[in-house]
Amino acid sequence: MNYTLQIKSIQSRPIFYMILSALISSLFLFYIDEGYYSFAWMKQRGAWFVFGLFVCILTSVQFVLAYPFQKLLNKRKAFIASIAIALLPLCLLAFLAVQLFA
Repeated sequence: MNYTLQIKSIQSRPIFYMILSALISSLFLFYIDEGYYSFAWMKQRGAWFVFGLFVCILTSVQFVLAYPFQKLLNKRKAFIASIAIALLPLCLLAFLAVQLFA
């Protein structure tokens, strides 16, 4: 007898948005924190390591938050929830930017 294990996984499109959101969020945070409102941090190798770590952690957190929605909701609602979770950090960064630069 052959048995196969079928596991629902998150679709590739929301994962792309999660990674893009994590990249943009990390770039902004490194712009204001590491570079003191400049991109001078990009010249340092150690900063790139930490940047990659930030992107991986943010993407992982978004993935962990989106996974239960994939299990509980139907395909369309789960897709919408995944996109909302991916956009949440960008909305928080927009709010932070308005507070910092206003």
